[in-house]
Amino acid sequence: MANKKKVVLALIVCGLMSTTAAARQTTFNGSVVMGSAYDSNVFQTDNNRTDEWQNSLEAKLALESKGVDSLLSLSYNPIFTHNDRRDTTAKRHDLDLKAQRDISEHWRMTLDNAYSYQDNPYFESNAALSLARQFQRADDFTQTEVVRLLFPEIVWEPNQLTYVLSEISTRYQQATSQDRNTVRNLLNTNGGQGRQRYFTNDLSLTSIYKFAEDSQLVMGYSLKLLDNRTGIQADKIGHNPTIDLTWRLNKLWLLEAGYNYSYKHFDTTDDSTTNNPHLRASYNFTANNKLTAGFDYENITYDGNTASSTDQTFSLSWDKDLDQLTAINSGLDLSYNNREAAGDERELAVSLGITRRIDRGSISVNGDSSWTASSGTGSWSDLRQAWGLTTTVSYQFRQDLTSTADISYERRYAWDNQAKTTYNDLKAGAGLSWNFYRWFSLDINYDYKLLDSDSVYLDDYNEHLITIKLSAANQWKL
Repeated sequence: MANKKKVVLALIVCGLMSTTAAARQTTFNGSVVMGSAYDSNVFQTDNNRTDEWQNSLEAKLALESKGVDSLLSLSYNPIFTHNDRRDTTAKRHDLDLKAQRDISEHWRMTLDNAYSYQDNPYFESNAALSLARQFQRADDFTQTEVVRLLFPEIVWEPNQLTYVLSEISTRYQQATSQDRNTVRNLLNTNGGQGRQRYFTNDLSLTSIYKFAEDSQLVMGYSLKLLDNRTGIQADKIGHNPTIDLTWRLNKLWLLEAGYNYSYKHFDTTDDSTTNNPHLRASYNFTANNKLTAGFDYENITYDGNTASSTDQTFSLSWDKDLDQLTAINSGLDLSYNNREAAGDERELAVSLGITRRIDRGSISVNGDSSWTASSGTGSWSDLRQAWGLTTTVSYQFRQDLTSTADISYERRYAWDNQAKTTYNDLKAGAGLSWNFYRWFSLDINYDYKLLDSDSVYLDDYNEHLITIKLSAANQWKL
């Protein structure tokens, strides 16, 4: 069976690539990156702070062959990171194959296969810490798995950390006994003993048919695998067919409708099925003045005792250029989440941003706010509130020297067992990028984080992060 799959994959690649050799252009790209990263407060605690340095070496080798109506590329990207404090090395190997073919003037097929193997030391944690502090110390792979079990309605992103930390204890108590046991085992690594090894593979086939200006039909299928060799994270097989239709009715109206289906099989937890239809409509008042309305429906069900959830979101956004240098964007989201094992949630979120281009760069200011209520007690009551402000500046001193700077502040309130907890989250950063001697570049970045909270689960902390990267890259025509 495995040999048949390999033969089929080879035939598809050959079919996509059939074109004359004389019309092809082949290039080889190579790059090497060496870097160091400093963290002043690894465990993000108020007392007994621990700092560390990590040194990394990364290479990327890419071979690309491009024809008149086809493309074939193969890339390999190994990354090695040594932790000086722990005297351990993390290893990652990424291999990507992409084949693309224009079947006709309007129809394009793309086959993409991304493979990644990781071999990392476990993060440092133990059962004596609170659940929130254990999650705070976890690596991204473990955090993703914990969020999948306790927050099935969201997809984990690092910018959701404050929200997850404020809710994780409540969600843990609401979870099934099986999921609680799994979460405990995931977050308690006995001080980081041992290593975690796993690989992922994402195979996707996409068909794009353009039948008019700004109008196309996209159909795709992806097969995602996760094989965990050492830890207790669940092995996963995911099937994800999608279809999306974009149709330009006229110069004013653009419609989009799509449907995403996902079935995920886990070897140690309940399998899940996700149905996600969505609809968008955009109206252009002028070329640079657009109003977009959308509706998303997502239903996640499980074949066991894990609680199902249904999320419905109505969104409205407005984008407008005030002049040639200034643009504003605004948004409004109304969502209702029905959770089988706990109270329903409803949320209102608004955002407003403005971007101004200057002589050699740009300045942007964005603000957002959200209000969420829960019916877990039988009547609607406050669950969380948040508002934030972010400012970003980019400036090009010379053609080979650019800089960026940003600062953001978020204030969040969460109600846990009728008690109100306040979180103040401040982040700031700056960076320089210098390109020199044609092949080389030097990047220096500094970030500062501050969390001030009256939570009983978390420490107040501040953290300084410094990264330095030196890279060399070139391209050769074969």
